[in-house]
Amino acid sequence: MIVDGKLSVPRVVVSLGQPLLLSFVIAVVVTIAYTSDYPSLVKARGFLTISATPLTVVGAALSIFIGFRNNTVYDRWWEGRTLWGALINQSRTFARQVVTFGMYTSERNDKEEMQAWQRESVMRHIGFVHAFRHHLRDDDPLLSNGAAPFVSDDELEIYKGMKNVPSAILHKQGEELHEAWRRGWVQDFHVNALDATLTELTNIMGGCERIKNTPLPPVYTYLAYRVVVAFCCLVPLALVKDLGWLTPVVSLLISFAFLVLNRISQLLELPFSTRVNDLPLTQMCRTIEIDLRQRLDLQPIPEPIKPVDGVLL
Repeated sequence: MIVDGKLSVPRVVVSLGQPLLLSFVIAVVVTIAYTSDYPSLVKARGFLTISATPLTVVGAALSIFIGFRNNTVYDRWWEGRTLWGALINQSRTFARQVVTFGMYTSERNDKEEMQAWQRESVMRHIGFVHAFRHHLRDDDPLLSNGAAPFVSDDELEIYKGMKNVPSAILHKQGEELHEAWRRGWVQDFHVNALDATLTELTNIMGGCERIKNTPLPPVYTYLAYRVVVAFCCLVPLALVKDLGWLTPVVSLLISFAFLVLNRISQLLELPFSTRVNDLPLTQMCRTIEIDLRQRLDLQPIPEPIKPVDGVLL
Protein backbone atom coordinates (compact mmCIF):
# COMPACT_ATOMS: atom_id res chain seq x y z
CA MET A 1 0.00 0.00 0.00
CA ILE A 2 1.30 3.44 -0.91
CA VAL A 3 1.72 5.36 2.36
CA ASP A 4 3.70 8.45 1.38
CA GLY A 5 0.87 10.00 -0.64
CA LYS A 6 3.02 10.23 -3.76
CA LEU A 7 1.94 8.91 -7.13
CA SER A 8 4.40 8.48 -9.99
CA VAL A 9 2.78 9.81 -13.17
CA PRO A 10 5.34 8.06 -15.43
CA ARG A 11 4.60 4.78 -13.67
CA VAL A 12 0.87 5.31 -14.21
CA VAL A 13 1.42 6.09 -17.91
CA VAL A 14 3.54 2.96 -18.34
CA SER A 15 0.94 0.84 -16.57
CA LEU A 16 -1.70 1.96 -19.07
CA GLY A 17 0.61 0.75 -21.83
CA GLN A 18 -0.84 -0.32 -25.15
CA PRO A 19 -4.35 1.24 -25.03
CA LEU A 20 -2.96 4.70 -24.32
CA LEU A 21 -0.35 4.35 -27.07
CA LEU A 22 -2.98 3.03 -29.49
CA SER A 23 -5.32 5.95 -28.92
CA PHE A 24 -2.46 8.44 -29.35
CA VAL A 25 -1.27 6.83 -32.60
CA ILE A 26 -4.81 6.85 -33.99
CA ALA A 27 -5.16 10.53 -33.06
CA VAL A 28 -1.90 11.39 -34.84
CA VAL A 29 -2.86 9.40 -37.96
CA VAL A 30 -6.33 10.97 -38.09
CA THR A 31 -4.89 14.48 -37.66
CA ILE A 32 -2.28 14.00 -40.40
CA ALA A 33 -4.84 12.52 -42.76
CA TYR A 34 -7.40 15.27 -42.11
CA THR A 35 -4.97 18.19 -42.48
CA SER A 36 -3.17 16.76 -45.50
CA ASP A 37 -3.59 18.39 -48.92
CA TYR A 38 -3.20 15.08 -50.73
CA PRO A 39 -6.16 14.87 -53.15
CA SER A 40 -7.38 11.42 -52.16
CA LEU A 41 -7.23 12.35 -48.47
CA VAL A 42 -9.07 15.60 -49.09
CA LYS A 43 -11.93 13.60 -50.58
CA ALA A 44 -11.91 11.26 -47.57
CA ARG A 45 -12.17 14.01 -44.95
CA GLY A 46 -15.89 13.35 -44.55
CA PHE A 47 -15.11 9.83 -43.38
CA LEU A 48 -12.52 11.03 -40.86
CA THR A 49 -14.96 13.00 -38.74
CA ILE A 50 -18.00 12.08 -36.69
CA SER A 51 -20.42 14.12 -34.64
CA ALA A 52 -19.35 14.78 -31.07
CA THR A 53 -22.91 14.29 -29.81
CA PRO A 54 -22.92 10.45 -29.77
CA LEU A 55 -19.54 10.34 -28.06
CA THR A 56 -20.72 12.85 -25.48
CA VAL A 57 -23.67 10.62 -24.59
CA VAL A 58 -21.52 7.48 -24.56
CA GLY A 59 -18.84 9.23 -22.50
CA ALA A 60 -21.36 10.32 -19.88
CA ALA A 61 -22.83 6.82 -19.62
CA LEU A 62 -19.37 5.29 -19.51
CA SER A 63 -18.32 7.65 -16.71
CA ILE A 64 -21.33 6.65 -14.63
CA PHE A 65 -20.64 2.97 -15.22
CA ILE A 66 -16.94 3.24 -14.35
CA GLY A 67 -17.74 5.32 -11.27
CA PHE A 68 -20.24 2.72 -10.07
CA ARG A 69 -17.75 -0.08 -10.67
CA ASN A 70 -14.96 1.75 -8.86
CA ASN A 71 -17.23 2.32 -5.87
CA THR A 72 -18.01 -1.39 -5.82
CA VAL A 73 -14.34 -2.33 -5.97
CA TYR A 74 -13.39 0.18 -3.30
CA ASP A 75 -16.07 -1.27 -1.02
CA ARG A 76 -14.37 -4.67 -1.41
CA TRP A 77 -10.97 -3.14 -0.64
CA TRP A 78 -12.27 -1.28 2.41
CA GLU A 79 -14.15 -4.33 3.67
CA GLY A 80 -10.89 -6.28 3.49
CA ARG A 81 -9.17 -3.57 5.52
CA THR A 82 -12.04 -3.56 8.04
CA LEU A 83 -11.80 -7.33 8.44
CA TRP A 84 -8.06 -7.16 9.05
CA GLY A 85 -8.58 -4.37 11.55
CA ALA A 86 -11.02 -6.67 13.35
CA LEU A 87 -8.43 -9.46 13.16
CA ILE A 88 -5.90 -7.24 14.93
CA ASN A 89 -8.40 -6.42 17.69
CA GLN A 90 -9.56 -10.01 18.12
CA SER A 91 -5.95 -11.19 18.28
CA ARG A 92 -5.26 -8.80 21.14
CA THR A 93 -8.47 -9.95 22.82
CA PHE A 94 -7.50 -13.61 22.47
CA ALA A 95 -4.06 -13.05 23.99
CA ARG A 96 -5.54 -11.04 26.86
CA GLN A 97 -8.12 -13.73 27.59
CA VAL A 98 -5.58 -16.54 27.52
CA VAL A 99 -3.26 -14.67 29.87
CA THR A 100 -5.83 -13.32 32.34
CA PHE A 101 -8.28 -16.24 32.40
CA GLY A 102 -5.62 -18.84 33.13
CA MET A 103 -5.47 -20.11 36.69
CA TYR A 104 -3.84 -23.03 38.43
CA THR A 105 -4.51 -25.05 41.55
CA SER A 106 -1.71 -25.34 44.07
CA GLU A 107 -2.58 -28.94 44.94
CA ARG A 108 -1.86 -30.00 41.35
CA ASN A 109 1.35 -28.01 41.19
CA ASP A 110 0.74 -27.33 37.49
CA LYS A 111 1.57 -23.65 37.22
CA GLU A 112 4.43 -24.24 34.77
CA GLU A 113 2.24 -26.45 32.58
CA MET A 114 -0.48 -23.82 32.52
CA GLN A 115 1.99 -21.10 31.59
CA ALA A 116 3.35 -23.35 28.83
CA TRP A 117 -0.21 -23.68 27.50
CA GLN A 118 -0.55 -19.91 27.53
CA ARG A 119 2.70 -19.44 25.62
CA GLU A 120 1.84 -22.13 23.09
CA SER A 121 -1.64 -20.70 22.52
CA VAL A 122 -0.33 -17.19 21.92
CA MET A 123 2.48 -18.40 19.67
CA ARG A 124 0.07 -20.64 17.77
CA HIS A 125 -2.16 -17.65 17.18
CA ILE A 126 0.75 -15.67 15.77
CA GLY A 127 1.37 -18.63 13.47
CA PHE A 128 -2.29 -18.57 12.48
CA VAL A 129 -2.09 -14.89 11.47
CA HIS A 130 1.02 -15.39 9.34
CA ALA A 131 -0.42 -18.57 7.80
CA PHE A 132 -3.63 -16.71 6.98
CA ARG A 133 -1.66 -14.01 5.17
CA HIS A 134 0.05 -16.62 3.00
CA HIS A 135 -3.28 -18.39 2.51
CA LEU A 136 -4.86 -15.25 1.06
CA ARG A 137 -1.85 -14.68 -1.19
CA ASP A 138 -1.85 -18.29 -2.47
CA ASP A 139 1.51 -19.04 -0.86
CA ASP A 140 2.47 -21.97 1.34
CA PRO A 141 1.19 -21.18 4.87
CA LEU A 142 3.90 -23.38 6.38
CA LEU A 143 6.86 -21.38 5.09
CA SER A 144 9.60 -20.13 7.38
CA ASN A 145 7.86 -16.75 7.49
CA GLY A 146 4.47 -18.40 7.93
CA ALA A 147 3.28 -20.74 10.67
CA ALA A 148 6.47 -22.82 10.89
CA PRO A 149 8.39 -20.79 13.52
CA PHE A 150 5.43 -20.59 15.89
CA VAL A 151 4.27 -24.21 16.28
CA SER A 152 6.06 -27.41 17.19
CA ASP A 153 7.44 -29.76 14.57
CA ASP A 154 4.93 -32.45 15.50
CA GLU A 155 2.06 -30.01 15.10
CA LEU A 156 3.53 -28.79 11.82
CA GLU A 157 3.35 -32.34 10.46
CA ILE A 158 -0.37 -32.39 11.21
CA TYR A 159 -0.94 -29.31 9.05
CA LYS A 160 1.02 -30.59 6.05
CA GLY A 161 -1.27 -31.59 3.22
CA MET A 162 -4.26 -29.70 4.63
CA LYS A 163 -6.03 -27.43 2.19
CA ASN A 164 -6.91 -24.77 4.75
CA VAL A 165 -4.09 -24.51 7.29
CA PRO A 166 -5.45 -21.41 9.12
CA SER A 167 -8.74 -23.22 9.76
CA ALA A 168 -6.84 -26.24 11.05
CA ILE A 169 -4.90 -24.03 13.45
CA LEU A 170 -8.11 -22.56 14.85
CA HIS A 171 -9.45 -26.08 15.28
CA LYS A 172 -6.30 -26.98 17.21
CA GLN A 173 -6.80 -23.93 19.41
CA GLY A 174 -10.28 -25.19 20.22
CA GLU A 175 -8.96 -28.62 21.17
CA GLU A 176 -6.29 -27.10 23.42
CA LEU A 177 -8.89 -24.84 24.99
CA HIS A 178 -11.05 -27.85 25.86
CA GLU A 179 -8.01 -29.57 27.38
CA ALA A 180 -7.25 -26.47 29.45
CA TRP A 181 -10.84 -26.48 30.72
CA ARG A 182 -10.60 -30.18 31.56
CA ARG A 183 -7.47 -29.53 33.62
CA GLY A 184 -9.14 -26.67 35.47
CA TRP A 185 -7.03 -23.84 34.03
CA VAL A 186 -10.09 -21.98 32.71
CA GLN A 187 -13.62 -21.85 34.08
CA ASP A 188 -16.83 -22.57 32.19
CA PHE A 189 -17.64 -18.94 31.44
CA HIS A 190 -14.02 -18.37 30.38
CA VAL A 191 -14.34 -21.19 27.88
CA ASN A 192 -17.44 -19.54 26.43
CA ALA A 193 -15.64 -16.22 26.06
CA LEU A 194 -12.56 -17.78 24.43
CA ASP A 195 -14.71 -19.91 22.12
CA ALA A 196 -16.63 -16.79 21.06
CA THR A 197 -13.30 -15.16 20.16
CA LEU A 198 -12.30 -18.20 18.08
CA THR A 199 -15.69 -18.05 16.37
CA GLU A 200 -15.17 -14.39 15.52
CA LEU A 201 -11.73 -15.20 14.11
CA THR A 202 -13.38 -17.85 11.93
CA ASN A 203 -15.95 -15.30 10.73
CA ILE A 204 -13.17 -12.84 9.84
CA MET A 205 -11.33 -15.55 7.93
CA GLY A 206 -14.50 -16.45 6.04
CA GLY A 207 -15.13 -12.82 5.10
CA CYS A 208 -11.64 -12.43 3.66
CA GLU A 209 -11.95 -15.70 1.74
CA ARG A 210 -15.26 -14.53 0.31
CA ILE A 211 -13.60 -11.39 -1.07
CA LYS A 212 -10.64 -13.37 -2.43
CA ASN A 213 -12.72 -16.12 -4.07
CA THR A 214 -15.43 -13.90 -5.56
CA PRO A 215 -14.06 -11.82 -8.45
CA LEU A 216 -16.08 -9.11 -10.12
CA PRO A 217 -18.44 -10.32 -12.87
CA PRO A 218 -16.64 -10.50 -16.26
CA VAL A 219 -18.92 -7.82 -17.71
CA TYR A 220 -17.41 -5.41 -15.18
CA THR A 221 -13.87 -6.01 -16.41
CA TYR A 222 -13.74 -7.64 -19.83
CA LEU A 223 -16.51 -5.66 -21.55
CA ALA A 224 -15.87 -2.34 -19.81
CA TYR A 225 -12.19 -2.33 -20.75
CA ARG A 226 -12.94 -2.85 -24.44
CA VAL A 227 -15.66 -0.22 -24.48
CA VAL A 228 -13.26 2.30 -22.92
CA VAL A 229 -10.56 1.49 -25.49
CA ALA A 230 -13.05 1.80 -28.36
CA PHE A 231 -14.26 5.12 -26.98
CA CYS A 232 -10.70 6.46 -26.73
CA CYS A 233 -10.00 5.43 -30.33
CA LEU A 234 -13.08 7.28 -31.60
CA VAL A 235 -12.40 10.51 -29.70
CA PRO A 236 -9.98 11.93 -32.36
CA LEU A 237 -12.67 11.60 -35.04
CA ALA A 238 -14.93 13.90 -33.05
CA LEU A 239 -12.22 16.46 -32.26
CA VAL A 240 -10.12 16.77 -35.40
CA LYS A 241 -12.49 19.07 -37.28
CA ASP A 242 -12.45 21.71 -34.53
CA LEU A 243 -9.00 21.25 -32.99
CA GLY A 244 -6.78 20.33 -35.91
CA TRP A 245 -3.21 19.70 -34.73
CA LEU A 246 -4.25 19.94 -31.09
CA THR A 247 -6.29 16.77 -31.53
CA PRO A 248 -3.54 14.31 -30.41
CA VAL A 249 -2.87 16.27 -27.22
CA VAL A 250 -6.52 16.64 -26.23
CA SER A 251 -7.29 13.05 -27.20
CA LEU A 252 -4.37 11.85 -25.11
CA LEU A 253 -5.65 13.70 -22.04
CA ILE A 254 -9.19 12.38 -22.47
CA SER A 255 -7.96 8.83 -23.07
CA PHE A 256 -5.65 9.07 -20.07
CA ALA A 257 -8.53 10.10 -17.80
CA PHE A 258 -10.85 7.28 -18.90
CA LEU A 259 -8.13 4.62 -18.89
CA VAL A 260 -6.94 5.64 -15.42
CA LEU A 261 -10.47 5.44 -14.04
CA ASN A 262 -10.88 2.03 -15.64
CA ARG A 263 -7.52 0.88 -14.28
CA ILE A 264 -8.44 1.75 -10.69
CA SER A 265 -10.91 -1.12 -10.43
CA GLN A 266 -8.33 -3.58 -11.74
CA LEU A 267 -5.80 -2.45 -9.13
CA LEU A 268 -8.18 -2.72 -6.16
CA GLU A 269 -10.19 -5.80 -7.12
CA LEU A 270 -7.93 -8.23 -5.22
CA PRO A 271 -6.87 -6.37 -2.04
CA PHE A 272 -4.82 -9.23 -0.57
CA SER A 273 -2.11 -9.46 -3.24
CA THR A 274 1.34 -7.87 -3.14
CA ARG A 275 0.87 -4.96 -5.53
CA VAL A 276 1.57 -1.40 -4.41
CA ASN A 277 -2.12 -0.60 -3.91
CA ASP A 278 -3.00 -3.76 -1.98
CA LEU A 279 -3.42 -4.05 1.76
CA PRO A 280 -0.21 -4.24 3.85
CA LEU A 281 -0.88 -7.70 5.28
CA THR A 282 2.76 -8.29 6.20
CA GLN A 283 2.86 -5.08 8.23
CA MET A 284 -0.41 -5.91 10.02
CA CYS A 285 0.82 -9.43 10.80
CA ARG A 286 3.97 -7.96 12.28
CA THR A 287 1.87 -5.57 14.39
CA ILE A 288 -0.08 -8.52 15.81
CA GLU A 289 3.11 -10.48 16.46
CA ILE A 290 4.73 -7.59 18.34
CA ASP A 291 1.65 -6.97 20.50
CA LEU A 292 1.17 -10.63 21.41
CA ARG A 293 4.84 -11.28 22.14
CA GLN A 294 4.90 -8.30 24.48
CA ARG A 295 1.89 -9.63 26.41
CA LEU A 296 3.95 -12.62 27.58
CA ASP A 297 7.41 -11.12 27.08
CA LEU A 298 8.18 -13.70 24.42
CA GLN A 299 11.58 -12.78 23.03
CA PRO A 300 12.77 -11.81 20.52
CA ILE A 301 10.32 -9.02 19.76
CA PRO A 302 10.73 -8.05 16.09
CA GLU A 303 10.87 -4.55 14.69
CA PRO A 304 7.83 -3.06 12.91
CA ILE A 305 7.74 -3.30 9.12
CA LYS A 306 8.94 -0.07 7.51
CA PRO A 307 7.85 1.33 4.13
CA VAL A 308 10.19 0.76 1.20
CA ASP A 309 10.12 3.54 -1.41
CA GLY A 310 6.85 4.76 0.10
CA VAL A 311 5.19 1.33 -0.20
CA LEU A 312 4.13 -0.83 2.74
CA LEU A 313 3.50 -4.52 2.06
